[in-house]
Amino acid sequence: MVSLARPMNRNLHDLLHKLKMMLGESEDAYYAFQILKGISHVHNKGFMPLRHQNLLIKFKKNSSIDQQSMLWKKLKVLGSGSYGTVSLAAPTNVDSSSTMYAAVKSAEVARSSSLQEEGKILQALRGSEYVVECFGEDVSVENGKNTYNLMLEYAAGGTLHDLICKSNTSLRESEAAYYAFQLLEGISHVHNKGFIHCDLKPANILVFPPTEKYMRLKLADFGLSLKSTETHDGDSSKKHPNHHRGTLVYASPESVTSEIYAKDVDIWALGCIVIEMIAGRRVWSGYKSNYELALKIAHEEPEIPYNITKDAKDFLRKCLERDHNQRWTAEMLLNHPFIIKNVNVKKMDDDDVLILKCNWISTEHLFSTISNYYPHHNSSRGSSSNISSSETNSSKAQHTTNDEDSVLGIWDLINLLFA
Repeated sequence: MVSLARPMNRNLHDLLHKLKMMLGESEDAYYAFQILKGISHVHNKGFMPLRHQNLLIKFKKNSSIDQQSMLWKKLKVLGSGSYGTVSLAAPTNVDSSSTMYAAVKSAEVARSSSLQEEGKILQALRGSEYVVECFGEDVSVENGKNTYNLMLEYAAGGTLHDLICKSNTSLRESEAAYYAFQLLEGISHVHNKGFIHCDLKPANILVFPPTEKYMRLKLADFGLSLKSTETHDGDSSKKHPNHHRGTLVYASPESVTSEIYAKDVDIWALGCIVIEMIAGRRVWSGYKSNYELALKIAHEEPEIPYNITKDAKDFLRKCLERDHNQRWTAEMLLNHPFIIKNVNVKKMDDDDVLILKCNWISTEHLFSTISNYYPHHNSSRGSSSNISSSETNSSKAQHTTNDEDSVLGIWDLINLLFA
């Protein structure tokens, strides 16, 4: 955001007043009023939001709008890993009655190359309801260190691993088929965009509230993903020469024995996940070390549950075919009887979700002034004083534009909203 020399444009003020008068007549008016109320607040503070072409706005019926002019605070740490930490975040300048959350992956800038690469992959994968949405990126100053932040959808339902554990034993076959359908849709989208996930497992699949009977699943954690490389015969493969990539228990035979990473590795992992859902156990057992596990994967046939339907067994055999060249693709599996007979595919209604997709968002200092959010914290813990005036002026200069550009962006946004 950049400083403005003039107060909020009169046209914006008039439009906001008109929309306020229309609040009882239209949901669109309510949503537009929320957007403009936030923008006017930013303008009145002497700042302007990003240009409209850098905005991504997503909203559903009966939900609040998430928009980039909001200031966010990190509430608590949800987890951590080799990439850094994941925090729950919420906006500071939104009515507390309309709760909105985001999951923020963070790492020190000097150690954030993997996380930044994941952000680029998620940018390329936009457009699927079965892949976690990334709202933007941010570089902030926290605890005196430059921190890279990746803003993601918050999954209140946890992970598929949590869902399986809560079931105590196993999921019904029809439920597992519905989840397999969602995963296949996500995998198909990832593969069609030219990527291989390489680390599919229940812990990397997020769970969202159900639209109908079952929960909604989305693929996440693309930190180990690879760009598929097309060879002369059309086979997409890539070797990772140093060590196995991903989680070994979900690894395919060819990735263990030959370190070949093609789209087929994701299909094998899917088969392992479906067994875990149906049987309540992992596909491999009876090993005492990773070496013994690798030997099993390389030389033994996976154990398919005996007490499941013929269609389910055949589906798993197609996923767990040891010859990766004979393994079915995601598109083929979506037409398998195990999916077709159990899943009533319903396309999402255009009225249910509206997504305005534009360029990749890069928002400055969403989390930098943490002392403003937590006034009782010690000033050394990421306070705004850590940002020098020269840094602030430089940041403003990078985004300098005029007031007319700001008003044009707002009108374009409203035109899109009411189109």
